[in-house]
Amino acid sequence: MHLPTIPDQTGLWPLDPAVTHLNHGSFGSTPLAGLDHLADLRREVDARPMAWFRDLPSRVRRASTEVAGWLGSDPERTVLVSNASAAATITFRGVRLEPEDEVLVTNHGYGAVTMAAERAARRQGARLVTAEFGLSATADEVVERVRAALTNRTRVLVVDQVTSPTGLRLPVERLCVLAREHGVISVVDGAHAPGMLADPVVADADIWFGNLHKWGCAPRACAALVVGEQAPDLDPVIDSWAAAEPFPHRFDMQGTSDLTAWLAAPWVLAHLEQSIGWDLVRRYQAALLGEGTRLVTEAMSQVFNQDCAVVRPMAAPALSLVRVPGLAGDFAALTSYRALMDDCGFEAAGTGLGGQGYVRLSAAAHNTLGDYERFADVAVPSLGRAFAR
Repeated sequence: MHLPTIPDQTGLWPLDPAVTHLNHGSFGSTPLAGLDHLADLRREVDARPMAWFRDLPSRVRRASTEVAGWLGSDPERTVLVSNASAAATITFRGVRLEPEDEVLVTNHGYGAVTMAAERAARRQGARLVTAEFGLSATADEVVERVRAALTNRTRVLVVDQVTSPTGLRLPVERLCVLAREHGVISVVDGAHAPGMLADPVVADADIWFGNLHKWGCAPRACAALVVGEQAPDLDPVIDSWAAAEPFPHRFDMQGTSDLTAWLAAPWVLAHLEQSIGWDLVRRYQAALLGEGTRLVTEAMSQVFNQDCAVVRPMAAPALSLVRVPGLAGDFAALTSYRALMDDCGFEAAGTGLGGQGYVRLSAAAHNTLGDYERFADVAVPSLGRAFAR
């Protein structure tokens, strides 16, 4: 398979060369040039703290505006937050529920966001409802499962744009339209979307949020929160001196929090556009993951003497799954899996659905085909020794 050619990335990322990194999807990585820029900003803080914090709100607003331009969102409806989980907390603090109301999620949701939804529902006497579907579901089937789970008590729909545990790209555009037809607030968890998808912000979502420190490769912790015209009024997690300001300005002051990652994010996004090009990054990631997943799946199937391919009609372009027969999808089994990966020198996420365990592979600009070849040659035989029955 022919892979798109990108500039040689050797020595441009801070990742430990003794470890093969196939888990960019969890925490991302920032190029060394971006970390140097971040360090410059932090030195600026300590050189003149008073000047820094006096000017910080206006600098945060400029950074938010630049990020909005990269995302394709309205700058007056875009704010920066620390991560998707913080955005979820902000969202559920702003949503008002009545006793017996329902918050609808799916069985592919990110655990922390689902827990935040459950806590918000429980505290207000409402309840959490889950729409379930499998890895082989089509977009039409997902829409129908969600439609079937909607009731006259449903007040909020929470859906992942790219599912973290299973790497599915859900039909969020259709689901947001469906929610609006039923008078339901739509919340799209786009944690993995910026940098992976060309047009990450969902126009019909009442609330959308996505991490910039995953596929966007910005310093941690940095994410964007975009609100629609029909969204509830939202406040930042920290009330500071801008608390009385209108949205979005109340989000631009966060006390003495270190917001240098927010200011560095537009610089990193521009740096990667100039040094590689975001369209090329996305094409490279998708092609590399396809070939790498094929290699790992073939090796896994040979070791376990059965087909380990995973059928996913809604597969995301930079996250894939390979089934590991004998690996359960529970906490204890996945803990053993992680320990084995550490011993073998690999970062590759383990995940589970319906009691079955999987390897979740990522592809990013810093990866090469050799990373997947090493995983197939070294990690897969170790998995066979550990989990073959």
